[in-house]
Amino acid sequence: MVALNNLDFTGVGLLKDGTYDGLITNADAVVSANNNQYLQLRVEVEGREITDRLNLWNASATVASRAKATLTQIAKALGLPDVPADSDMLLDKRLKVTVATEAGTSDGKGGTWDDKNVIKKYSAAAASSLPAEKAVPPSPPDLAVAPPTSSDENKPVWR
Repeated sequence: MVALNNLDFTGVGLLKDGTYDGLITNADAVVSANNNQYLQLRVEVEGREITDRLNLWNASATVASRAKATLTQIAKALGLPDVPADSDMLLDKRLKVTVATEAGTSDGKGGTWDDKNVIKKYSAAAASSLPAEKAVPPSPPDLAVAPPTSSDENKPVWR
């Protein structure tokens, strides 16, 4: 017998459909088995990792356009003025993600896939969900220098 009651199941299973805080932790160009290149994002949501694949270089103009619209939505959600030149600019920044459950499918050849979470929308994180900025220490008080007295006229002020 193996005791299973002390295992941590945080991050296991599907999220309920809804809007959550998210963090893009990885963004890499990947080449599929069909030799198609896409941008693969790993987004951390509630202790789980959701993969989003943006087919930016797809031969289908419709598919590529949809992926470019999503990337533009991500840049806007992160407060970037435009789509960045480098995918690393997307990393480690908080945003809101709308998560849905995509039903599992069969490829008709015996292969099946389980239900999975997918990201349907990216939006700006609320100010309250952002990590606190580093506190700026208060400025030291102004130390007024007294004007020299008549006996100090020939001494520099800094002495």
